[in-house]
Amino acid sequence: TFNRKKELEKQLNIFFKQVKNLKYKYSLVVSDNGSNDGTKKTLLKYKKKFSKLTNVNFQLNVNKKNIGFTKNLLKTLKISSGDYTMILADDDFPSRKFYKKIYEYLEKHRPKGILFVPLFKEHLSKNLNNRPLYFKILTRLKKTFLEFSYVNQRSGSMSGIIMRTKSIFLEKKFSGTNTLYPQIRISLNYYLKYGFHPINFNESINM
Repeated sequence: TFNRKKELEKQLNIFFKQVKNLKYKYSLVVSDNGSNDGTKKTLLKYKKKFSKLTNVNFQLNVNKKNIGFTKNLLKTLKISSGDYTMILADDDFPSRKFYKKIYEYLEKHRPKGILFVPLFKEHLSKNLNNRPLYFKILTRLKKTFLEFSYVNQRSGSMSGIIMRTKSIFLEKKFSGTNTLYPQIRISLNYYLKYGFHPINFNESINM
């Protein structure tokens, strides 16, 4: 997160409300990329709230200055300690029973391949309706030789990318660059090694 205090507070509140009465255990990692809008105060408030929950391990990183999107994302991934890691932007909000359902899904299937949570994005669907038929078909096919294209395209929207934490491959070359979409390369590397897991899931992330 960076200078999105309002969105971040909404995001943390959604998570808190959804998991506070669950028996499942979660690990939540937030990395503040040098915000100057009061974000740190909000994070400390929620750190205190989460400390009262026995099923949440809240890990907070605060950068002294903005180190760029790539380095901040990589730092977050390195801190992650759960069995699975899902990337989530501070302004993309999960649906009502998301955290319960995604936990149950992962626990049941224990997938090795990369997963992508469904996204709801009104303007994306509107734009898609104006595209040629062949484009619609290509973007929706997720099997055989088009799988690679799908993983490449879908990972551009980083929210909802799920991978097994211990298997995430973080290239050393990332540490010295500020690649615009590092999650695409991370996703493709993971996919090439562990494959793709299509997800049949009713919950979503609203962008």
